Amino acid sequence: MIIEGEIDLGRFEELDNALDSAQVDPGSRLEIDLGRVSFMDAQGLRLLVRAQARAVERGHELVIVDPNPFIQHMIEICRLNTMLHISNDETGAT
Repeated sequence: MIIEGEIDLGRFEELDNALDSAQVDPGSRLEIDLGRVSFMDAQGLRLLVRAQARAVERGHELVIVDPNPFIQHMIEICRLNTMLHISNDETGAT
C-alpha cells in the first residue's frame, strides 16, 4: 500500500479503514510505502502501531517501506523501531 501526502488526524480514519480492509493472507506480508509522505504526526504513529497489532493478530507480516528521515527519526525516538519492521529499500509496496 502506498500512502501519499500527509498522515494526520484528518486522514487517520480513512487510512486506518484502508489498512484494516487490506486483503492479506496469513503468512504473507503487507508493505506500507511511506516514501511519498510529506508529513506525519502522532496520529501517523498510532496508525502504524494499530496496523502492526492487526498484522500480529491476523498472522501476516507488516513492513514499513522507505520512510523519509523525519518519519524514521519519529519512529526511533518513540522506540517503535523495536516493534515495527522498517525497510529503507523500495521493494514494490502494494
